[in-house]
Amino acid sequence: MIYRMLARLNTAAHVAYIVFVLAGAFFVLRWPGLLFLHVAAVTWAMGTLLFDFGCPLTPLEKKFLTKGGVEPYQDGFLQHYVFRPGTSRQAARRSHIRLGLSIFALNAALYSVIAIARL
Repeated sequence: MIYRMLARLNTAAHVAYIVFVLAGAFFVLRWPGLLFLHVAAVTWAMGTLLFDFGCPLTPLEKKFLTKGGVEPYQDGFLQHYVFRPGTSRQAARRSHIRLGLSIFALNAALYSVIAIARL
């Protein structure tokens, strides 16, 4: 039971990280001290998606699921929760690359707007 709870907490941390990557620029507007943490998070997310680094939270979640008596999913976190499971490796790779480039474009646009607003 405890391992299933830990797997859920890990999933929640994963989702929180994704939200921070996508919307962190807005947090930086309120708390400028988060700038370097957000840039590091975006850089890691892009590296994970563009270069297939892998995220350390996914194997940890799978470990907790296994110890909790649940068969872990075979694909990665995004494939399981966001994209369609069971898609081909090439289609998943293309989706990851598009998502990584979109994250870069979104954050570049947000930081550009922030920079212009501060002029």
